[in-house]
Parts: sequence; structure tokens; C-alpha cells
Amino acid sequence: MIAKSGYQEGALQFAKAKGILLLTLDDLPSFTDIIVKKIEYLLLPDELTKDEPFWTIMQIQDGDITGSYLNIGTTIEPEIPLFFSKHVAQECLKKYEDKDSLCVRGLTQVQLRTLINISKEITHANFAICYYPIPIDEQLQFIRLSYQTLEEYYCIDEPHNKISNI
Repeated sequence: MIAKSGYQEGALQFAKAKGILLLTLDDLPSFTDIIVKKIEYLLLPDELTKDEPFWTIMQIQDGDITGSYLNIGTTIEPEIPLFFSKHVAQECLKKYEDKDSLCVRGLTQVQLRTLINISKEITHANFAICYYPIPIDEQLQFIRLSYQTLEEYYCIDEPHNKISNI
């Protein structure tokens, strides 16, 4: 139950006896808190996020992901690496000197769609899919894809279903 300014003692005792949760407006998240959580959901996969269908490598700082993806391309033509296997992504991560500032994360379809929309509208980044696992001492092989190809062949839902352009 939610009240604007609190509860009388009798209401508090009754609620406690009946297992009713009593909240005030101060207990509720602000509109900003709700928006931040939505943005985090759309952009920042956590360590429990599974691949749908990809894994990727993201930058971390002080144990938290920054929202930046590893770039295996150039500054002018950025490319975000995608992997079908978490294990292959972890093997790729080992090849970087600054691996302590990177982590492997799964991408949901919603996060993939959001990443594609950001690429379309802002960064114009392309993507590179590691297409087979190889021993760690060899070079990983990638197929470079535009965001259009990635969207056409790997996004399950239509662009207008869950995520609109950012």
C-alpha cells in the first residue's frame, strides 16, 4: 500500500500483522531512476545476460561496464566484435594487454537491436563476427558485417516491434 505522507500507528501494526508492505512516495523510484534502469537494460548487459545469439567484449572501469564496446577496427571505421561462443570471446580477451579493463558479455535481442540503432544513427560502426574457434596462439578470424546485414540476418524481431530508433 502507498500513502502520500505516512501511516498512523494502528495502520502500521495492522499491516505488520497481515504481511502488508507499506510505502510512502519517498520509497518509490523517481522518474529519472526508472529511465536510467531502462537505459541500462537496453545498453548494458550484465554478467548474467545470455547470448541471443552473440557474445561481445566491453570495457569496464572499477568493475562496472562503461557502455563502450571493444573496437577491433580503426578510429575512422570502428568494428565491434561478436562471438557465437562465450568461450571463444574469453579466448580473444586473453590476447589483449589491457584485458583487466575488458569483460565478456552476452547480448540479448533487445540489446543487439539497440546497438544496431546506435550504429545507424550515431557511431556508424560495423560489426565483425568470429566465425570459428581456434587455438589461442593463432589469430582469430572475423567476417566483417555492416549493421544492415547484421539486422537483416540476426535480429529476430522487426525494428518497430520492441525498440524504436534512439
